[in-house]
Amino acid sequence: MVVVSDTTVLIALGRIGLLWLLERLWGSVIIPEAVYQEVLKGLHGSREITEAVNLGWLQIKSVNNQKMVRLLQGDLRGRGECECIVLAEETGAKAILTDDKKARKVALSAGVEVAGTLGLLVRATKEGILTKQEAIDAVESLIRQTSAFRKLLSRKQLS
Repeated sequence: MVVVSDTTVLIALGRIGLLWLLERLWGSVIIPEAVYQEVLKGLHGSREITEAVNLGWLQIKSVNNQKMVRLLQGDLRGRGECECIVLAEETGAKAILTDDKKARKVALSAGVEVAGTLGLLVRATKEGILTKQEAIDAVESLIRQTSAFRKLLSRKQLS
C-alpha cells in the first residue's frame, strides 16, 4: 500500500524514537518535497527522518500539479499538507498520514484514507509490532513533549 506522510506524523514519531514504525507498517512511505524542506529546518526528529531518507524507505517525491497545490493553500495551513493531498492523488496512495485537522477533512472528502500518530500507535499495537504498554508509553511521551498532544488528549478525554 502506498502512503504519503505529512510533517506532523514524522516529527511526532521521530521525536519519541518510533519513526521506524512507518517502515514496519508500510515498507516505504512517500513524502512531498515541501514536507522534506520543513524537516530540514531542524525540527525535532529531523535527524531520524533524514536517516530514513538516506536508507531509502522514506522517499521524497515532487508534486506535478502545482496549480492544485496553490488552490488547496487557500484552505490549508501549509504547503506540506497541500502537497501531501495532491501527491496522494498523483501516486494513487491509499492513505495520508497527518495530524492536521483541516488536511484530514480535505483528504477524506477526496476519498483518501487518513491516519494520525495516535491511530498509527493503535494499528502497530493491533498488528503486534508494539505491546500495549509500549503504545501507552509512547502516548505519554508525546503528551510530555508536545503541547499539541496535550491539547488533543485533554479535549478528547482518552482513557
